[in-house]
Amino acid sequence: MSQQPKSESRELNLLAAAVEISAADPGANGNAPSLRRFSMTAYTGGPMTLAGWKYPVVVDLDGMALGARQRPILLDHTRDVDFVMGQTERIEVREGKLMVAGQVMGESGKARQAIALADKGFAWQASIGARAEAVEFVPEGKTAAANGRQFTGPVNIARKSSLGEISFVVLGADENTSAQIAATAAEDKNMETATTTPTTPTPATTPAPAPVTAQAAPATTETVDPTKELRAQAAAESRRIAAVRKVCAGKHADLEAQAIGEGWDESKTELAVLRAERPRVGVITSKGQAADAAVLEAALRLSGQESEAVLVAQYGAQTMERAHPLRTIGLRRLIEVCCQMEGREAPGIGASESEVIRAAFSTNSLPGILSNVAHKTMLAAYTAVPGVAKLLARKLSVSDFKLHTGYRLTGDMTMQEVGPDGELKHSTLGESSFTYQAKTYGRMFGLTRRDLINDDLGAFMEVPRLIGRGAALALEEAFWTLVLANTGTFFGAGNKNYISGATTVLGPDGLEQAVQKFLEQTDADGKPIVLNPRWMLVPPPLKVTADQLYKSTVFNTGGAATAAKVPNANTFAGLYEPVVTPYLSNAAFTGYSATAWYLWGDPSDVAAFGICYLNGNETPTIEDAPPAPNILGQGWRGYFDFGVCQIDPRGAVKSKGAA
Repeated sequence: MSQQPKSESRELNLLAAAVEISAADPGANGNAPSLRRFSMTAYTGGPMTLAGWKYPVVVDLDGMALGARQRPILLDHTRDVDFVMGQTERIEVREGKLMVAGQVMGESGKARQAIALADKGFAWQASIGARAEAVEFVPEGKTAAANGRQFTGPVNIARKSSLGEISFVVLGADENTSAQIAATAAEDKNMETATTTPTTPTPATTPAPAPVTAQAAPATTETVDPTKELRAQAAAESRRIAAVRKVCAGKHADLEAQAIGEGWDESKTELAVLRAERPRVGVITSKGQAADAAVLEAALRLSGQESEAVLVAQYGAQTMERAHPLRTIGLRRLIEVCCQMEGREAPGIGASESEVIRAAFSTNSLPGILSNVAHKTMLAAYTAVPGVAKLLARKLSVSDFKLHTGYRLTGDMTMQEVGPDGELKHSTLGESSFTYQAKTYGRMFGLTRRDLINDDLGAFMEVPRLIGRGAALALEEAFWTLVLANTGTFFGAGNKNYISGATTVLGPDGLEQAVQKFLEQTDADGKPIVLNPRWMLVPPPLKVTADQLYKSTVFNTGGAATAAKVPNANTFAGLYEPVVTPYLSNAAFTGYSATAWYLWGDPSDVAAFGICYLNGNETPTIEDAPPAPNILGQGWRGYFDFGVCQIDPRGAVKSKGAA
């Protein structure tokens, strides 16, 4: 099953298999003692049962972003200086396991207490947080690989995740986790090996290690009974957990697990339970879960023409599973659900169309859902159009709709040797400039009284798709209209970027001429500017010929006598990638031709043409547009701010391809 990025990140609480803390080296010859060290097998690579996840979770360590090498180590996930234990020196993945090692630096009473307990044999456990960013759901009966192992569904595999904080904890959700401490400096040295090979927990019968020496922590006049404090903390924690369980009363297992895991007190748990038990009258999926905004969004997009695989990648398998039964939801039912999601009274059966529309668009949910759906549907359609204008043009950005001036490379910009006096000579730009300007292209659409009476969401879903596609076509049309118009004889003998004649048809001879013309481009002083062509731009009638020139390695020389004298290798093979566009040969555009073709350079070097975008935004926008007072409904507008321009004739060569 394909990877499924989640629409929102999900928290993962991983539990370490083992934690070790070494004794400090007391130092020698007056040297300061070294810092104590710890190491752990942070995650063994197997499935975990986590709060908030219906099925077990496996974290694919190949896709985990480990972040900085030095990561803080805390006590019980508390972000306070008194609860800092130290920091990591090494975080790495090996043999399908997450290994962590570092130094113990904490000097607070809490840190010293933790060290003292470890030296007395207390089995500390570790809790490591991670954020899941892309999750693959493996259904029942299917298998998938991760961490060098095979896992059978149902299971979630977090293919992309980010490592978060690491904490020492008294008791983790996995009671099999354990910790041990090295008693001597020699054992401390051996702990380096623990970060390269999996560690083995110390059996319960292992004798308790030696107490911490004076060098293990700074001297203090404070008298601390760590065992007594631990018992008090454990008793308080037991009372908190008992209170949480009493409030949840066995009715909210997921909420109970979250409250216990995140340290909620009784009051916070009561508030969460009250919210959870608030009556929900929204639409219910086949799995018995109430719909939310993401589910409704996914359902609406599923009802359109978008690929389900693409939607799964954006929303995740669980959301799509809940959305699937709602893909045929009507407009009236959608309005009702959105009212109910916000605790508003939905319009009754006898309500008029105007009452329904006013109720619907007085909520935050419905306009937000429809706007998000419209925007995402439009972008999906916009990016699906196989246009080539953005490939060939340099991107420019403007902050307004004024006419702007740009400058291109001239011979005067070539660096010159600095004389003995150290003076740098000035360059001038004014003689080689071009202008560009953004314009606005757009359309309006909306939901009307007629749509409501017809209970028709299909029309609404179709319009943003057409607007997205229309925006892509508007960009292509504007670009190719300018290219083919050849304003100011952009492609012409005067600019040394145009060839014509019977020998310029697309083939070995014509391509040879065009390449030579491209390579011989010069600046105003007649000096080479060193350009290389990158693309072979052709109309559909020349696609096969272009592909042959690009892919074939030999030419057909036409006979044995000729073959004995003329090399038949295709020296153009793999050099100039074919790019096909139907605009070049379309009769609706002035300057069209079925024989003309182009060699085009990289626009990031010397660009022939450019596209400017308002504030650098390369995609169209959809936003709410309240209708006029005399129109019953809700409107949206889609618009795209861009402009096209000619930049430098030396960035492309045109061949007429005919006499």
